[in-house]
Amino acid sequence: MAHPAFDSLPRLGRVVISINFSRRAPKSNARPCLAGLGFNITYYLPVATLWCPPILSSSPVPLPGQLKWVRSYELRCGTTVTSSLISKGVNAAMLKQPSYRIATSADVPKLTALFDAYRQFYECASDLEAARSWLSTNLNQGRSIILVAERDDSELLGFTQLYPALCSVDLVFYYVLYDLYVDQSARRRGLGRGLMCAAEEHARASGAARLDLETARDNFPGQSLYQSLGYVCDEVFLKYSLDLS
Repeated sequence: MAHPAFDSLPRLGRVVISINFSRRAPKSNARPCLAGLGFNITYYLPVATLWCPPILSSSPVPLPGQLKWVRSYELRCGTTVTSSLISKGVNAAMLKQPSYRIATSADVPKLTALFDAYRQFYECASDLEAARSWLSTNLNQGRSIILVAERDDSELLGFTQLYPALCSVDLVFYYVLYDLYVDQSARRRGLGRGLMCAAEEHARASGAARLDLETARDNFPGQSLYQSLGYVCDEVFLKYSLDLS
């Protein structure tokens, strides 16, 4: 029987794998064994990638010797489901993709906690009032564009903040993607990618010439994400900063 978590997924475009269970891995095994599992290609989604040899069929196939475990299973547009989660049972609500939209001043109360957590990640002291004030000023004065990932129940799961900028050499307007944050409970589900794509869509619609961002030299997961979305690392110019505080 297909795992019920997949039954709630929309049928949008290409392939998703329906996993049929006949046996779980022994508790002593850190990676659930697939000796008793079969695969069906039964649903349609944007992209599904199985991080193992492509032993798939339109009907259930037992997987003896060739394959001992699935490391992970990823839907490009969002969700990563590890085999350990599948073996424990995945809540269907966890797999639903959020919607992405531009935030308004009405979102400030919910955004404040996310923004404060984001600043704490960068070793700033928690200050909810300062976070609320900054967001309110940005939105009310049009200083920035904030895009949010929103769950069906209106819970905000993440955000990205864009600041408008100008380039005198090219005579163009562009955005600086300054902030990107996903709540810890919603990570490894593709929300960062989704927010980045929403930012790109908004920038294109606004007539911006490009999106710029900076990241830490050791932020390898972030660099991999940015490069996969077409961002190119600047190998020519150096960045300088003068502290005026």
